[in-house]
Amino acid sequence: MRLAIMMFAAGASLSSAAVAQSGDDYSFTGPRAEFLAGYSRQLPSVRTSGPVTTISQAQRHSGGSAGVQGGYDLELGPVVVGVFGGYALLTSQGCGTLGGANQGCLRPQAEAEGGARVGFQVAGRFLAYGKGSYVNTRIQTSNRNGAVIANSHINKDGFRVGGGVEYAVLPRVYVKAEYSYTRTERFNAAPYGFQNTSVSYHDHAGLVGFGIRF
Repeated sequence: MRLAIMMFAAGASLSSAAVAQSGDDYSFTGPRAEFLAGYSRQLPSVRTSGPVTTISQAQRHSGGSAGVQGGYDLELGPVVVGVFGGYALLTSQGCGTLGGANQGCLRPQAEAEGGARVGFQVAGRFLAYGKGSYVNTRIQTSNRNGAVIANSHINKDGFRVGGGVEYAVLPRVYVKAEYSYTRTERFNAAPYGFQNTSVSYHDHAGLVGFGIRF
């Protein structure tokens, strides 16, 4: 029994040393794939123009996202540069509410993005980075005119900026935490039944992820 305990302790010590040594050899170069999920604060901005005045209304809703991302990074000394693309599904506890003759709702449902990032290695296993990307958001629109409800979808372009920290758990496995701000282009809601109304989406998101480098 004592021998078994001594062997287990020796094995644990060797394993810890191996992991530590592997961490020192960790490279941020190569292709990667990851899963991301998190919480977002959605801020649809609704602007309605009347004969005399224009009314702007900033609404606030909580939501979430979950998706996948793939990319390629390259080390240039302590600097790491990379490109990436991803797709995520979105949820919202509320919607961008539109009034007037019709009663309507706008909800973001999904998004695709592609962009680049630049980072710096910190203390061996850490990568601190900033990112920027193009985003295309799919938005569900619905409006009620009396008893009739019409549903459709639109896709709108936007941009995203953010930053985060990545930590190498193992040479090919990492975890990360990230903040991002996303804004869609302002679009005319008249084709969806809301005259003299325009909308843009702003989104503040906090995400965590798990990834593998190949």
